[in-house]
Amino acid sequence: MGTKTVYRDNNTLFYNSQCLCVEYHDVIAMPWFTMLAFTKNTSSFNNIFKMYELANYDLMGLLEWYIYRKHRNVFKSIGTLDNMEKLPDDGYDKVLEKAMSISDDLYRIPTNLKFLSTLRLLLSDSTMIKQVIIYSEKNEPMIENTLSQYFSKAGSKVKYMNGNFKDLIKIIPRDSTYVLSDIEKINDLVEADKLNLSSILITNGLRYNYMESDQNKLKVDLDELSKKYLFKYSFFDNFDFTNSLSNGIMPSEIESMSEISDDD
Repeated sequence: MGTKTVYRDNNTLFYNSQCLCVEYHDVIAMPWFTMLAFTKNTSSFNNIFKMYELANYDLMGLLEWYIYRKHRNVFKSIGTLDNMEKLPDDGYDKVLEKAMSISDDLYRIPTNLKFLSTLRLLLSDSTMIKQVIIYSEKNEPMIENTLSQYFSKAGSKVKYMNGNFKDLIKIIPRDSTYVLSDIEKINDLVEADKLNLSSILITNGLRYNYMESDQNKLKVDLDELSKKYLFKYSFFDNFDFTNSLSNGIMPSEIESMSEISDDD
């Protein structure tokens, strides 16, 4: 009985060029991180969450915390105060949605992730990729606004979409590449019968992609999937601590932003 080969060669990863589907958060930009930088020293959420644990972090320390957090939702990773009950997952989602509505600047301030530069380069070659879909789970209009700035010369080739990922991938051609920050979305590709013949890039080093009880065990068993499906995958480094902080979000921008009130 023959075996199936799973390609992991970065040089051929973008051969699947019918469509490039890219998660926005933690691949293109980090507005959740920017939000934490603005709110960690305010009283906006400290009556519910342990914001005091972040208060003394400088930007470098906060970025390390952000990358190594155990949960994708930053508020779930921070945790509620000891005298309060834990929130259901949709409760954390609602808090995050409220936090992101505080200011449009949370999306405008650049965080200089590596893949943003890569994607700009790919789009400069009109033959490399036919279509790019930038995806987020929630409808975040400011994402669409920032994309028009990031990819002003790409025109209609770059499209923003949001909602249920399982519904989105139904319309994506099989010969496509997915760039994911959330490794569990690979399970959606399996369920939708879209893993075969696909290429997958996964942001390297994000702690929330590993089991909460085991930092060395991924939430998705790629080796097991490799035995059943023909696909290409690779991990890529997306975070440059020095570049992200020296050329992106700066303390002066935090200080110049109007203080966030408890009523926001």
